Amino acid sequence: PLPEDAEESFNYLGGGSWESTRNIAGSAQGGFLPWVIVASIAPRGLIHAHEFAWDEKRDPVWARYQKIWKWAGSELLASTQGRGSVTGSAPESTHCNNIGLEHRKAIHTAFEKWLDLKVEETKDRRPSRELLCWTDEAKKTISTDPLLLWKHATQQTEKYHEQLRPLPEEKRRQRLCADWQKILAWDTPKGDSQKVSTEEFKGYKVEKWTTTSDKSHRVPILLLTGKEEKKRPVVVGITGLGKDLFLTQNKETIELLLESDIAVCLFDPRWTGEVRLGNDRGRQSSLVSISATEQMFGTPVMGQRLEDTLAVVDFLKSHKQIDPQKIILWGESLSLNNNQRETVVPMDATPPPHLGDTCGSTLAVLASLFRPEIKGIISRGGLWEYRSLLKSPFVYHSHDVMIPQVTRVGDLPLLWELAAQKKLLLELPVNGVNQTVSKEEQDLIRQKFAKNLKMETSTPKELRDWVQKALQP
Repeated sequence: PLPEDAEESFNYLGGGSWESTRNIAGSAQGGFLPWVIVASIAPRGLIHAHEFAWDEKRDPVWARYQKIWKWAGSELLASTQGRGSVTGSAPESTHCNNIGLEHRKAIHTAFEKWLDLKVEETKDRRPSRELLCWTDEAKKTISTDPLLLWKHATQQTEKYHEQLRPLPEEKRRQRLCADWQKILAWDTPKGDSQKVSTEEFKGYKVEKWTTTSDKSHRVPILLLTGKEEKKRPVVVGITGLGKDLFLTQNKETIELLLESDIAVCLFDPRWTGEVRLGNDRGRQSSLVSISATEQMFGTPVMGQRLEDTLAVVDFLKSHKQIDPQKIILWGESLSLNNNQRETVVPMDATPPPHLGDTCGSTLAVLASLFRPEIKGIISRGGLWEYRSLLKSPFVYHSHDVMIPQVTRVGDLPLLWELAAQKKLLLELPVNGVNQTVSKEEQDLIRQKFAKNLKMETSTPKELRDWVQKALQP
């Protein structure tokens, strides 16, 4: 039912949902409310439909449609409705997964009035060929290029690259910072850190902290160091599946780093680990609803997670046992798809392909852009470029790692280039279906990142050795 003061408190915007038509990115930010988008078709015909009962007289959107069609001098406005509510049952409530008989009555009336099209109800099934709109004739006049969006994104990235190319190095970095901050909409972290506890384990100090990234969110941190009071390098592990799993999966490497007197810091970015919303990241999860809502307001989750990451970096720079000039970020995906795994599968197939956990590597390279003092980056299983998501209708990356407008600011390869000027280990980069990039793509990456690219997983000792070498002046 509508609220008492429907005109003032009606939910004109809607909310984040796994159904993409309900939550277009930037719609709240730009004022493109759902009813505004629908009303833009005036003076053409509109049938305003409600699945269940409808309070027509008090519906503020219907009143707006009536006014707009009147302004347009059009009578092509009609409505249809069902009965009951979503909590009721048939026949009192007209549930339907498509347009039901109850709703079609008013639709037929409108079509007869507007189009002189008289329709008689029938239960006869029609052959599928009669229902096809993608006909041979249509294919002659409409592009069927499956890479049309990918090509458009490529044009955007190349245009941006051309704008950056003439700039001196520092000016280029400043431009990248300004443009990425705009699309991520992140704010300066508050930096209010509090120690939760200190313990000892196997001769090492284990500190638990929280730090504030914005007014309402505290980031849980785990810091492992030697017991001796002195400044030492630190490796910061980042993943979208939580610091506990990162610790479990990389236990041997972490032990080797600690033995080498290199501290290890793990934390949970927004909506991950101990601050996650359940264990599901799939399309109907709470996390997708949160992510979709944030995109509507122009504040993608990855921007909030970047705030968290920068808050942790700033915390470490001020910690009495950390050398602020020797910070290395290690972003890792813990859910790659094997390259032999079939990815062209029906939605909700069992078991489904893994959703890419590319949050960690993307945050690592973004943080290095905004904190140029960061010494080096390890990316394992990270997304090479967002543009690759447009090469297939099948996408295996969770909604919360998406960044709208990313190809307008050059995509991730520009950031990898900047990171390569420091110390960079680019290990097992992945594409839009969360598999390691193709041989052709590997060759292209090697042209710029030959010494940084590795298409196999480093052993714990190799990774420790790489860190030690990267920390050298």
